[in-house]
Amino acid sequence: MRVNVTFVILTILCISTPASAQEGTTSFGCQRGDVDGGCFFYELGQCAAPNPRIAIPACSRQLAAQDSRATPSNARRDRALRYAARGLAYAKQGDIARTLADFDRAIKAQDNFYWIHAFQGSALFAIGEEQEALASINEAINLSPDNAEILNARSRLLSTALDENIRNGPQAIVDAQRAMTLTPGQPAYIAALATAYVENGEFENAVTTQQQAIDLFDPAGPAYQGVIDTYRSRLDLYQEGMPFRRETLSCDPSDVDQDFDNSIFRPLVFCFRDAA
Repeated sequence: MRVNVTFVILTILCISTPASAQEGTTSFGCQRGDVDGGCFFYELGQCAAPNPRIAIPACSRQLAAQDSRATPSNARRDRALRYAARGLAYAKQGDIARTLADFDRAIKAQDNFYWIHAFQGSALFAIGEEQEALASINEAINLSPDNAEILNARSRLLSTALDENIRNGPQAIVDAQRAMTLTPGQPAYIAALATAYVENGEFENAVTTQQQAIDLFDPAGPAYQGVIDTYRSRLDLYQEGMPFRRETLSCDPSDVDQDFDNSIFRPLVFCFRDAA
């Protein structure tokens, strides 16, 4: 059953929306609906604004007017992008019902954008619908099998789900190791592997691996002190032979303002408090 919780999908909007953005481009990447570079903002304008108070009405206006503007070949794709963008804006406001409704509409319009499935999985996992979340994440991986962040997310789901029928230690280890191979040196991926080892009953490996994740941080640096503290608390659990299980999540909206890479959306997918 869906419940009302406040959550934020870690949607990293790394460049500002140009005020004069116009829709439509011949860029191949944009035609595929990719969310890299400036393509997404170029096409959606204010619908992709970081501020949901701007994005939601802009997306609604564009959706209402779209049929008269879009060419038949792009109509389904354009609707998918706008519904997804509005769903992300609703997520920032903690409006779970509208978030999931718009993700459903986006996928029905065009179902081959991996990141929409990933965000849908994030929203479902945040409210405890673990089976549905896993199905969405599996579809995202089917569409983008070499995406380290989504592999990492599935690993964490399979390690920390409350439903024992969903937890799968061996697959969680495979996913975490694959994510680490694709993007080496990420503390969050190493910590996910430690959690996967715990689910598989390999506590000694879990302790060693969790300590490796902690060692990647500068202990004198204030920026990640909260993450370090969380990782150490997990280390204590593993040393005592105890697993970690996810909780119903509530995230700090300030997390959205962190500046990672150059990608427009960096789907950390699950809003864990210790995401690094």
